Amino acid sequence: MNSRMILVFTAIAILMGSAASQPVPWEVSVRAVVATANLKATNKTLSSASGTVSLIIPRLDKSTTMIANVTLKGELINITMAHIHLKNASVGNPIVMFLQPRLNYSARPALLDPPVSFKGTYTFTSSYNLDNIINITPGWTLASFMDMLRAGLLYVNVHTTSQPAGAVQGTLNCPFSCMWPVCSLPGGGSC
Repeated sequence: MNSRMILVFTAIAILMGSAASQPVPWEVSVRAVVATANLKATNKTLSSASGTVSLIIPRLDKSTTMIANVTLKGELINITMAHIHLKNASVGNPIVMFLQPRLNYSARPALLDPPVSFKGTYTFTSSYNLDNIINITPGWTLASFMDMLRAGLLYVNVHTTSQPAGAVQGTLNCPFSCMWPVCSLPGGGSC
């Protein structure tokens, strides 16, 4: 089983664990888009860290909560923040979602205080709603976010004090379609 499939199954397990009533597996697959990223060191001389990210985006008629799960491995000293950025150098690769620290309604980045250091494994999970994207990136909607995701223009970046531009990064991709399926469920139920 390849690493993307493992990430997808991990993301599905997180989504299932976060639901008030546990959906059956076929419900999970039609209720969410799962995007993953493999994080790699931006400068192997300064960092040997790596990681994975799963971003779960449910259909809005099923839930309004998106979940981001980040697992870092190796060693990083003084993590100051982590974000999802838009790949667009002409406008400074803007932040479209704060991962850590989690800020709800501000377009201003903040630093972890105190910074986080780890050796081994460090994992954090954050949940978001549509307001997090709209308030951070004026003019954006969930459709805008999904368009950028489908185009491969969103990436995760983990910043440290020694690497303020980012110590580990990775592009978010959908192992399957970046779209919610239109379907009929067993027994004639709707998705």
